[in-house]
Amino acid sequence: MADDTTAGRSDCGPGTHARPVTGDRPDPTDAIAGPEAGMTTAELLGNAALGVLALVALWAALGGVGQQVIDMISDALVRR
Repeated sequence: MADDTTAGRSDCGPGTHARPVTGDRPDPTDAIAGPEAGMTTAELLGNAALGVLALVALWAALGGVGQQVIDMISDALVRR
């Protein structure tokens, strides 16, 4: 049973917190300052488009090289 002397009392009074309630954390809006605050959607989409373009270029280049290797191997096998 609860003691009547502690009924309605909050243990969250001044000095009961492990750290101060105010002044201990920086303002989160301070990090969003200036034009270099973060990547925008346009920058992310641009980077994604460049990545896809690089993959397509590699695929096209390696496809041609792969065909040359297959032709070289088949020519070597036919000659023997």
